[in-house]
Amino acid sequence: MLFNIQEPIAFGLPIVLNPMLLVPYILAPIANTIIGWLAISAGLVSIFKYVVPWTMPVFFGGLIGTGTISGGLLQLVCLAVDVVIYAPFVIAANKMKDEDADA
Repeated sequence: MLFNIQEPIAFGLPIVLNPMLLVPYILAPIANTIIGWLAISAGLVSIFKYVVPWTMPVFFGGLIGTGTISGGLLQLVCLAVDVVIYAPFVIAANKMKDEDADA
């Protein structure tokens, strides 16, 4: 995920065909879009001025794309929000997996 290659998470976690992780899979991008829109609308972060390769790591993509550190910080905030959104669902999915293994 560091270089925006999502297949290991999508198939390794697994998010694919896992109804427990459907909610955060949909909710996290929506939350990121709203946070980004609010930050740009409030003038906290400038819009992207430069094209950045899609494999650019978190923080550096926002830093280079906007030309300011606030773009990189916004990416870190979005990452932190994603972790908070996903954590309870991943913990619950692991508990269900453990209970199934014990049975």
